Parts: sequence; structure tokens; C-alpha cells
Amino acid sequence: MKDLLNNIDKLIENHQMTIAELQNMKKAIIQEYQHKTIGKVGTMVMTAGEYRQFKMAYGQAVQDKLETFFFMSHEFVTNYAKYMIEYWDAK
Repeated sequence: MKDLLNNIDKLIENHQMTIAELQNMKKAIIQEYQHKTIGKVGTMVMTAGEYRQFKMAYGQAVQDKLETFFFMSHEFVTNYAKYMIEYWDAK
């Protein structure tokens, strides 16, 4: 009986370690995805997180009826940015 309970305790410990390892892997995958390059604009490179911010900046420019807007020290023509977003969203 004692051996059986010890084996169960070992299985629980191993299971908890596996869960912790899987959680660490999940965090690493999320971090890698957030820093993954999704597109280039000339010499400009955007991560997935920056791309979401770019789309928000574009949306604000549309709302404010601006012909151009700035993002990461680059000026974008609002109408052209629309096509950039359509292209990147399709990938």
C-alpha cells in the first residue's frame, strides 16, 4: 500500500512538472509570435504587436479624415495604408 501511494505521489509530481514545462513552452511561443516580423515597408520592420498598433493608428487617421499619418517615425498615406493592411491581413 505504501509503495502504491509513493508511486501515485511520484506520478502527481511528474504531472505537475509536465504542466509547468507546457506553460513555459506556451509563454515562449506567445513571446516569439509577438516579436515575429510580419511585413516590411521599405526598411521598416513590424512585429505582430506593432502591426496591431499600426492598424489602430490607421483607424484613427481615417476617423480624423487625415490624408497622412505618422507611425514609428514613418509617414504613411492613409489610403495606401488601407491596401497595406488588406495585403497583410490576407497572409
